[in-house]
Amino acid sequence: MINSKSKNSDEYKKEVLKNRAEILSRSLKDQENKIDTIEIVLFQLDKENFALETKYVKEIIPLREYTFLPCAPIFMYGITNVRRRILPIINIKIFFSLPDDPKAEKKLVIMENEEVAFALLIDGFSGIRRLSKNELQATLPTLTGIRQEFLEGIIADGTVILNGQKLLTSTHLVMDANI
Repeated sequence: MINSKSKNSDEYKKEVLKNRAEILSRSLKDQENKIDTIEIVLFQLDKENFALETKYVKEIIPLREYTFLPCAPIFMYGITNVRRRILPIINIKIFFSLPDDPKAEKKLVIMENEEVAFALLIDGFSGIRRLSKNELQATLPTLTGIRQEFLEGIIADGTVILNGQKLLTSTHLVMDANI
């Protein structure tokens, strides 16, 4: 704390510099803490827990009305109108070989970046959580191919973190216009 020393004295200047250094070091520590954590949206596919980083998720809405697309790939659940914007609905369960319960109440995770937007079909929403990047474990060695491509990691409770960037840029989720 700066006391009533003369502003021109060396002691006063040293004390001011020491206080500034403490303030600056606290802000750096705060920034490091923010960098080491991620915020995730938790959801279910079948009875398994999955998550995506919130920076890739625009919103989560209930699936109300959708249109089935004939001759579409098996992963294409259909299309839906969200605020006058037509979005494809991707059934990600297809890639993870998970069963689909037609009776389960479906929700949509709207994902988008500057180039693409679509909805992921999910079975339930669990909330949002912040976790340390140190909590992320490597993906399972038993997963191969496209299933491994979409995985970012796994956390201790078994929740699988999906890689939102890879989902948004994957060529596997592109419909070929030539049918």
